[in-house]
Amino acid sequence: DTQILCVDDYAFIAGAAHLAGAEIVSEISDPAQVSVLYLAPSPSPLAGRDLGRGYSDLLEQAVTNNWWIVWDMAAGTSIDFHPAQNAELASKVVTIGSVSDVMPGWRVGWMALGGSQMAEKLRAFKQSMTICSTNVSQWAALEMVKLVIQP
Repeated sequence: DTQILCVDDYAFIAGAAHLAGAEIVSEISDPAQVSVLYLAPSPSPLAGRDLGRGYSDLLEQAVTNNWWIVWDMAAGTSIDFHPAQNAELASKVVTIGSVSDVMPGWRVGWMALGGSQMAEKLRAFKQSMTICSTNVSQWAALEMVKLVIQP
């Protein structure tokens, strides 16, 4: 069975894990059974700490065991840390986020992945899950984000 290691609140991914037939675990019993490490920057039991150090053991295991990492920025934010800062992990990190902080109530999100063989599969997955987000709302969200981040 596929396992998703989740040391944070897994409420955001419980439905997707169920549909994928994956089991969410909070502890590692067999590293070979884990295929995904799900991390959310905040809220987290590690909030207020250096997340890079707080997750360092898990990230080392991700490198050793060739795990994928889902970094869920929709669940929180981290200015100083991102797992893809580690070159050994960069191609195996999927970052997901939303524009809810600048457009409350809009359910428009985004997904990013460094160059990887999984890019096409993730693009197809993204297309299948955004049937409710219109092209217009996606472009509006992009323009709003541009306005917010411009100096």
